[in-house]
Amino acid sequence: MVPSNPNLNFLTLTSGKEGAISGGDSFMNAVGDELLDSIVGDQIPIYTEQEKYNLTVESVIERISAQLEGREVPGGL
Repeated sequence: MVPSNPNLNFLTLTSGKEGAISGGDSFMNAVGDELLDSIVGDQIPIYTEQEKYNLTVESVIERISAQLEGREVPGGL
């Protein structure tokens, strides 16, 4: 279910190979801690280490969109 007011912020820090996701309560609850931890702890560091910054953003958006739309999340949880 897509929150009515998601307030999504996504930040990728290229020099530190790290990233962060923040949002309103409805967004964060709809995405869930498990997916957020997977994205920030695993996905972002892997792609940024490979300097694939566009792929980082595209894949994060795809995974979050799938979760919010009730589809299977690419890469699982």
